[in-house]
Formats: sequence, C-alpha cells, structure tokens
Amino acid sequence: GGEERDAACYRTCVGDTGKGNTQWEMPGGRRGKVLTRIDISTCGFTSPPILTTALSGTGHHDKTIGVGSPFELTESGFIVNLLGETVTGFENHANPIDLERANRYDWHVMWIAVGSIC
Repeated sequence: GGEERDAACYRTCVGDTGKGNTQWEMPGGRRGKVLTRIDISTCGFTSPPILTTALSGTGHHDKTIGVGSPFELTESGFIVNLLGETVTGFENHANPIDLERANRYDWHVMWIAVGSIC
C-alpha cells in the first residue's frame, strides 16, 4: 500500500531529447556504450518521478539495451545508458554502439514522467 495524495499534487511532464539534437557522450572514449543526460528540472517535481522512457531514431534503435533503465533519477533529471545491441536471428552479428552510430541514426529519448509537485 502506498500513501494516497491529492491528485492536484501530481503533474505529468513529457519530453524528447530531439531527433538530431541529442547530446550523446561515450564514457572513456570506448565503443560499446553511449549515454545522454536529461534535464527535467522545468517539471517542478519535489521528488524523483515515476518515469517511462523510449528510444527512437531512423535505425538500429530497436535492438539497444538500457533505455528502459534510467540511472541517477532525481526530481531534476536522469541518465540513459545504452549498453549495446542484442544479437538477433535477423542479423547474425553485433556491432558496438558509439557516437557515430547514435548520431547517424538520429537516436533520441522520449520520456513521460509523473511526479509530486507538493
């Protein structure tokens, strides 16, 4: 059981890092992992919200691992780490992800957050 609160104390906030505008980083310069830091401070949450994320783009975004598991979630932001691609029966190889791939395919993170503002 959770604590019941007045619905007026909750806000839904949505965003998109932007096709072609997402600021991807590659920690340590090593291929295989990219991340982006997402600022949600304008939502006005008073604690970390409930968050749903999705990755979109023009290709290869459907096989990435990690978009649904945000890191360092706070009331003002979170990080999405993409840790690589799954190997499928459709393609019999795995290619490490890197900044070039994330940018070439216009990967961007769309998100919905519901959180307390009271």
